Amino acid sequence: MNTTLKRLAALQPNPLATMHGSVYVGDGENALHDLAGVFRDVLGVS
Repeated sequence: MNTTLKRLAALQPNPLATMHGSVYVGDGENALHDLAGVFRDVLGVS
C-alpha cells in the first residue's frame, strides 16, 4: 500500500478524486503522504 501511495505522490497531483466521491484540490502529494501515515497508524499497514 505504501509503495503505491508513494508512487502516486511522486506525480505531485493537484486534484485528487475518488471514483465516486469528492474531489480534493490542493497539495495532493502531501495529502497522499498523510494518508499513508493514517493507514500505518490506524490500520498497521505499511
